[in-house]
Parts: sequence; structure tokens; C-alpha cells
Amino acid sequence: MAAHDDGPAAQVVRAVHAAFNDRDRDRFLGCLAEDAVWNVEGNNPMAGSYLGREAAWERYFAPLWPSPARVEDDEIVVHGEHVVAFAEAVHDFGEGPRGWKTVEVFRVVDGHVSERSAFTTGQEELDRFLTRGCAAGSDAADLAG
Repeated sequence: MAAHDDGPAAQVVRAVHAAFNDRDRDRFLGCLAEDAVWNVEGNNPMAGSYLGREAAWERYFAPLWPSPARVEDDEIVVHGEHVVAFAEAVHDFGEGPRGWKTVEVFRVVDGHVSERSAFTTGQEELDRFLTRGCAAGSDAADLAG
């Protein structure tokens, strides 16, 4: 049975979001298992599946890190090792903040995220926004440095 709670698995997901919002790279990476799988849906420069926390960092988070992107939690539901986070992903590439309702499905094992997939309303619009934003900025290597 699923439960709305703040138990250990929910706290890990909240910590992932807080570390991302605070731009605390070490705390963020510390929430992920070394061999975590980070799945990003869509047709945009960051879409794909990344194996390992370093790959997720380099290809997904480093490009977003300098921007004011954030995740705003709405509700978190836990079912065993699985955590579902209902949230809003907010991005801003200089045109003002835009938000998209997002459902993230996490698997939390031994206090670390081992897998994450997200599903976003308006995925095509988000894809266009991220593609335009990433092109307007610079490539991931430049943003990460």
C-alpha cells in the first residue's frame, strides 16, 4: 500500500530536490548511487538515459546548474523502494520562469537514488524550451566549467 510520508525514502527524494535547488553539487551527488540510472524523457539536448551519477551530472545537471532551474515539490508518495514525486519543474533561460507539472518515479535503495524517470505535461513544449535555452546558452562543457 502506498503511503504519503516523510520516511527515509521520501527524505532522500526531498534531499535530491533541495540539493539541486541549492546548487550543492556534493550533496546532490551524495544522494545518488554510484551506478544510478537517470532517465530523461523527451526530444531535447538533455534527453536520454545516463548510467552512473557522474554521467548524469555531466550530461544532465551541469548544463542546468548555472540556470535558476528548480524543482518545487507538491506531494511525495512512497511504496516500498519506489517514490513518486509530484512536482513542478521550473526553468528560466532569461525569458522568465516557466513551469511544467512533472511526475518523477524514483527507486531508492540503501538511502540512495538508484533509478529515476520523469514524465512531464507539455513535453513537446518543454522540449522546444530546453532546446532553445541550451542553444542560447552554450554547450554542457562550457556551462559546467
